[in-house]
Amino acid sequence: MTTLQFALGEATVLACGRAARGHLEDSPRAMLRACTDASISQIATALVEHGFPEPTFRTMDGKGRHSQVCASGEHLDYVITRCPQDAGGRTPRSLKDGSPLDICSVKQIRDLIATLSPGRP
Repeated sequence: MTTLQFALGEATVLACGRAARGHLEDSPRAMLRACTDASISQIATALVEHGFPEPTFRTMDGKGRHSQVCASGEHLDYVITRCPQDAGGRTPRSLKDGSPLDICSVKQIRDLIATLSPGRP
């Protein structure tokens, strides 16, 4: 999340669903939203420039069509959905069916980690 936030500058990157709750042990896949006007290819380029392997692309149909980039990290796989700045990506609702969905920011993830790992820097 921090990599995308840094690389894309104006982007807001949010963890969604299980990743937003810190539940990655059952499914080592993090669903992220990149609220940005950068293109999906710019998102992919940012990942590759920061050491991720070549990602794959797909489209999610739901409440609109959303471009996604899929990347593998050392411990997690990532599915990053591109949400244009004015497309409602910051809303805590599923882009697929509109149902309620947990989302959280980079800062909220850091706070969650600090709560779960007291005493660690």
